[in-house]
Amino acid sequence: MLSSSEYYLWEPYVKYRNFILECKNKDYDNSEVLHKHHIIPRHVFVNNSVWNLVHLTVEDHVKAHLLLSDCFEEGSPEKIKNLQSARILNNMSIRDKEILNKIGDSYKGEGNPFFGKKHTDESILKIKENSSISKKGKKYEEIYLEKSSQEKDKRRLSVKNHWENLSEDEKSNRISKMSESLKGKMVGDKNPFSTPVLVDGVRYPSITAAAKDKEVSQRLLFKRYEVIKLK
Repeated sequence: MLSSSEYYLWEPYVKYRNFILECKNKDYDNSEVLHKHHIIPRHVFVNNSVWNLVHLTVEDHVKAHLLLSDCFEEGSPEKIKNLQSARILNNMSIRDKEILNKIGDSYKGEGNPFFGKKHTDESILKIKENSSISKKGKKYEEIYLEKSSQEKDKRRLSVKNHWENLSEDEKSNRISKMSESLKGKMVGDKNPFSTPVLVDGVRYPSITAAAKDKEVSQRLLFKRYEVIKLK
């Protein structure tokens, strides 16, 4: 019976991540066929965000799966699956973009095997149940039931590993973008860390808001008015 690996082997994972970072900085030729590759695999958690996707040539995609297979224990389903993916990509992937476009055109219109057909109500229901939209706003407990704690641990580990393997420039850029996106959204009552106060009996969402309203510094606010911090 195959054992399942829930965690990455650290040193091979660092090697894999470094390879992905190198690929991100490559300027691939426009004539080359590029594949989408999930940096953190979909079996860990399904995430199609831009930061979790990288475009690779067939050769680099094969190498990525080989390096990723080294991140898991021998005999684990994850290791075997990545080795199989590398083999399939290497044997069956089309490297010529012109040929790939011709094949794509052959599936348009009546060439599409699903042309003129419709999904059954049962199929539509299954698609909806498995879509990310159906999971939006739901808690892990609702989606994964008894496996919710395991899924949370996988998500936490994946996010931690991804952050630790970012370059300092990437970390700095992400922090700047997050700070920019939060401007004006975490002020007053919207800021979970602000301390509400009573100033001469009038309630303010924060000391900063009270000082701004009274047109004084925070130091003078406490000196000139009766300020009571609320829990």
